[in-house]
Amino acid sequence: MAVTDHARAVSNCRNRLESCDPSKLTGPEATALAVADRQRNVSDCREGIASCDRSKLTPSEVRDSSVAEHQRNFSDCRDGRETCNSSDLTPTEAGA
Repeated sequence: MAVTDHARAVSNCRNRLESCDPSKLTGPEATALAVADRQRNVSDCREGIASCDRSKLTPSEVRDSSVAEHQRNFSDCRDGRETCNSSDLTPTEAGA
């Protein structure tokens, strides 16, 4: 039963459930969770997902996410989407 409870605690934290209790994780599990959370945040920022916390990014990651955001905007403008912000386009992009 204890093994099942522990596995559930790990799963709850891994899946970001409110029932996550980090105090029930071992040191390596807590470290792995922190690494996974960080990777998820970097990915969320690159993909433009609202859960992105840019304050947790390195300067290089901020640049990468900004480039990805610009590319998404250019694509949105090229495809005629309402999410296009034409004021963020370069003159060359605007001409395209």
